Amino acid sequence: MTTTKNVKIILTSLGVPVLFSFSLMLVVLLSISPFFLGVNERFTYGAVGSLTALAITYVFIKVDRKTWKDYFLLADRNTLTRFIIGSFAGLILASIMFLLQAWYSGLQISFVQADLSQFALMALSLIPLAFMEEIAFRSYTFIKIKNAYGVWAAQFSIAILFALYHYIGGWSLMASFIGTGVWSFAFGWMALRSNGIALPTGFHFGLNLALAVIGKKYWVPALVEIDFPNTPTNAMLQANEYFGGALQAIIFITFVVLTYRYTKRIHGKDQSN
Repeated sequence: MTTTKNVKIILTSLGVPVLFSFSLMLVVLLSISPFFLGVNERFTYGAVGSLTALAITYVFIKVDRKTWKDYFLLADRNTLTRFIIGSFAGLILASIMFLLQAWYSGLQISFVQADLSQFALMALSLIPLAFMEEIAFRSYTFIKIKNAYGVWAAQFSIAILFALYHYIGGWSLMASFIGTGVWSFAFGWMALRSNGIALPTGFHFGLNLALAVIGKKYWVPALVEIDFPNTPTNAMLQANEYFGGALQAIIFITFVVLTYRYTKRIHGKDQSN
């Protein structure tokens, strides 16, 4: 592969997530007021972001003289099923992790009196928010890099881009890489296994829904509170943080192994053909 072709592939691959991130920064700076169904500001943000990601992706697909189908962006009869399966998987996995953390650190779990209908309405915004990020990072760009340089290049480069996107958005450097960077491997593996983004979008939504339940999404009213029953010591806080890091490490190793198994399976198929 020539240097010119490499540069072209890299620039076009980076084009979608870079332009998407830049566009969302403009939305925030211009403070566009809610207009989409009058649900909430984050729904608006997700709706605008989803349309922007689709528009930018469409332009790059046309430049490549490809179609939506070439990047697995056409819905089929299994799309909704994959999204639902992903949603339950994300919700269950995140819930297990929260329960393990509560057990290890002696955290107290208590239910909060909240309006369930309001929670459901506000939580709807989590769907377009997950969708816009999967479009921008796990469709055109992910497949373009995978086809040119392989699965591992796609997984690691998209994980870094995804982490930097959140860092620019205001997350700390550690949270961006240990949090979203790690989960990017899960989203990427699911995109590979399912040949599309419905499954990772559902999984992404399920994880965020679990976070919303415990109040980690500021615009969604919490249903459950997880906290120390008494004022914790620094040692307790540090131990809790280390355990959370260990859980993230397990997630990372798990999906690295699953990615490795995927590459071996695909390589085996190529050898037999």
